[in-house]
Amino acid sequence: MISRQVFFQIANDAQNALLDYHLNDALFAMPSLLKEIDNEDYSRRFEAIQRDYNAMLDFLASGGQDPNAQEMQSKMVRKTYLLINALKGQFNAADEHHYIYPFLNSDSAFAKGLLACLLDMNQDAETCRELFRISSHSDIQLLLSGMTLNIWDQFNPHILSTLAELSVTEPRALTAIVMTVLKYEKELELFPDSAKQIETLFSDPVIHEHVTRIIREFFISSQSERLQAKINEEIMPALLEGAKDERLRMGFDLDEAEDMFEKMVKNQMLGDKDKKSEKKKKTFLNSAMRLLDMQAEGVDINTELFVNGMRLPFFLNLENWFKPYSVHDAAIESITYDKGKPNVMLKIVLEQGNLCDIDKYAITLMLGQYFQSSNTRDMLRMLQQQMAEAESVAGSDFVLTAHTKEEEITNFVRSLYRVFVKSRWKKQFANLFDSNLNPLDNKYLSAVYADNARLLESTARLMYKYDQTSIPLRLFRRLGELEGSTAETLQMQAFCLQAQQKYRQAVNLLVQADLLQPDEVVTLKQLLVCYDKLEQYDNLLEVLQRLEQIIPESSKITTDTGLCLMKLGRFQEASQRFYKLELEEKKVIPSMRAIAWCAFQQKKYETAARYYKKLFNTPGAAIWEDYLNCGHVTWLMGDTTTALTFYHQYIKRYLTDDPKITNALEPFSKDEQTLLDHGKSAREISLMYELIGH
Repeated sequence: MISRQVFFQIANDAQNALLDYHLNDALFAMPSLLKEIDNEDYSRRFEAIQRDYNAMLDFLASGGQDPNAQEMQSKMVRKTYLLINALKGQFNAADEHHYIYPFLNSDSAFAKGLLACLLDMNQDAETCRELFRISSHSDIQLLLSGMTLNIWDQFNPHILSTLAELSVTEPRALTAIVMTVLKYEKELELFPDSAKQIETLFSDPVIHEHVTRIIREFFISSQSERLQAKINEEIMPALLEGAKDERLRMGFDLDEAEDMFEKMVKNQMLGDKDKKSEKKKKTFLNSAMRLLDMQAEGVDINTELFVNGMRLPFFLNLENWFKPYSVHDAAIESITYDKGKPNVMLKIVLEQGNLCDIDKYAITLMLGQYFQSSNTRDMLRMLQQQMAEAESVAGSDFVLTAHTKEEEITNFVRSLYRVFVKSRWKKQFANLFDSNLNPLDNKYLSAVYADNARLLESTARLMYKYDQTSIPLRLFRRLGELEGSTAETLQMQAFCLQAQQKYRQAVNLLVQADLLQPDEVVTLKQLLVCYDKLEQYDNLLEVLQRLEQIIPESSKITTDTGLCLMKLGRFQEASQRFYKLELEEKKVIPSMRAIAWCAFQQKKYETAARYYKKLFNTPGAAIWEDYLNCGHVTWLMGDTTTALTFYHQYIKRYLTDDPKITNALEPFSKDEQTLLDHGKSAREISLMYELIGH
């Protein structure tokens, strides 16, 4: 028996050959696959295809004319593709390590329906239809989940047809459809009936809304790891730092949260008006609001909270990763109800938390573990009783609000994310959430967006906010084609291009945006970034001078203008900017350093020396470059002994900053041309190099 890897390599290569209509190559591979699956029916189906194919080739080779030859070939290609699918399904069914195996050893309707989908490809659609007619809501959702995993694993037009029929009413089915058209666009061309069914389905405006929601959820989930890192590394530390002695309570609405965070900050920083505390307060508030905004935008901020719970025995069965949450489920009913009364603490968490079904099972089971501990059981029951009395719900039952279709989509995509990324089965699937989803690149999904400006804009803005890649760029371009470009949409396109380091293209868009809305600060600041990256300093200076007129109080613009003038060699004009900053007591230390360098370049050595002295007399202000440059100034003024003192101080500072440095004289060597320009000869510079290194 060949290995699973070899079997599927042969099968997938054969199916790829079929997508290019190379039927002979696929048929050549079939005996190797059939040898591994002991099934006479499959062998007869292969022999029938082989016989018809040879007969068609013999007829055409003898000069026969058949206008239906291409259609006959297509039918045989489709039959062969489906036969290989059936062989793959049988092989999976015999593999104890495959994700299908747990379902095949279950007596549930879900398992039987999935088995039908996997094995007999000529009857699975009707089997599934009958199953849906007689099954409970929970079993239907489980079967839809199994079909989703199966069709993501291997394309199956019969399962696709069943999903398409159900997708109008079942969000899980529509989600599976979107996954399928994203992955199998070429396969759909091979099966025109399936393609037509999808096109008909996607012509419905209501379906458009749901498809957009699905793509949105896929995209946000694909960003989960990055966003979770941002929460863990930036937002949560700022919140914890800003609320050291305060207790955060969950379940508040946005307005209440804003009030609460404001009070927390004010209580903590009462009477402390210094800049550090104000900055701390602002950082705390910004982090708190950002976390709430992310949740409002649909970011799955609970991704990591319940991972440990997902390692409990309940989750060893893949079925349970897709079960709709029910407080009466046999696995958790003893936790959700305590002596016939609802667990009020759990009830409040489930109602208020932004949790998908997997999270709800995980938190329930984790809470159950705490209840099993004798050290915590009495305390938790006392707390629960207090909460019940406070909420006046001691005798009430669980009444979890039914999900809307949009919420069901979110719930299902998050379940898929946890299976594809967090579960023990994740290695058995190509990761959906690693895909670079671009609906405009897909024949079927592009039709959803093609002429709907509202959907284009909402999707583009969301994607742009979290990942400025080619996806929102394409969406904004299409939006511009529909409604005409605005300065704002051009800016966003430019941001995407900047993220891809395509600065020249970004400049072209920003110039257009500037023409549409002149003197817009955001546009001009973007132009600064691009011109700087392109080293177009004349253009950079022009934009900076415009910004100086618009926001004359900005010390950053004044600084950047001075630095740009220095790059252009206009040191007299540059120094005027830095004198202004020094006079206004803004960025004093950088300004002194810049004034000193500008004076040096203008051969005003006394002025340069005076400003370097100011830096040295300011505690903690001087850096190794200052000592090096002051050495140049002093040497050019004719004081070699003092110059050597400064050079040796630069060496000491330079080595202290980075002990790994092997050539401490390299910065001096780099300044050789500058010293030549100021009148030193190559021989003099060489001798000074020897003196410094001595």
